[in-house]
Amino acid sequence: MQSRDDATLRELLHEDARFVVVRPDGSTRVRTGDEWRTQIVGDSANLEERMFDPEVRVKGDVATLWSRYVFLRGGAFSHCGTNSVQYVRQGQRWRVVSIVFSYQTEGCAGRERPSA
Repeated sequence: MQSRDDATLRELLHEDARFVVVRPDGSTRVRTGDEWRTQIVGDSANLEERMFDPEVRVKGDVATLWSRYVFLRGGAFSHCGTNSVQYVRQGQRWRVVSIVFSYQTEGCAGRERPSA
């Protein structure tokens, strides 16, 4: 994401990937992987997502990552939340099929440098 490498993002995302954001009021927004990728590649600000306290589960060709995160845009705090990322293995590589994440701007203790 930081490098905005379109080719790498295309490889990482399953062709039917979905991104779902859940806001504090309970509203949701669903985007395709292509919509998300286009937004990231086209953003001129430095984007950095710091994940911490990850939990990973793998069984066969299915994997899940659950992690808290802090997102910085242009070096400044933007938001924090929890990521739930689902992967499938296709051949020799893992691809993201969905990311569901909460989005909050308050209650982000340790948002500058979260502990591992």
